[in-house]
Amino acid sequence: MVLGPVLFLIFINDLDNAISTNVLKFADDTKVYRVLVDNRLDGTQLQNDLDVLGNWAVKWQMKFNVEKCKVMHYGKRNIEFEYRNFTDILSKQWHPKKIWELSSPVI
Repeated sequence: MVLGPVLFLIFINDLDNAISTNVLKFADDTKVYRVLVDNRLDGTQLQNDLDVLGNWAVKWQMKFNVEKCKVMHYGKRNIEFEYRNFTDILSKQWHPKKIWELSSPVI
């Protein structure tokens, strides 16, 4: 058994403790997503959760690779809320990929 990956999983175990958004973790990949019923309100809550995750990363001296952080919008009525990682605007993509994937479907 390789100890490194196990220690990393223990290290990031509390990543989603202080947020209301859904988080999927697999190895070093993290996906954050939220169903947006009220576009503006839910988009703001998702941004607040991203800020909490960013502060968590600073506290534990970790970095999210902003170049690999992508936003996916779903739904005809989606207002395509603009999300940020501190000062960087997260870019949009049209198909699933790795790392920090933000999905914002509208019902």
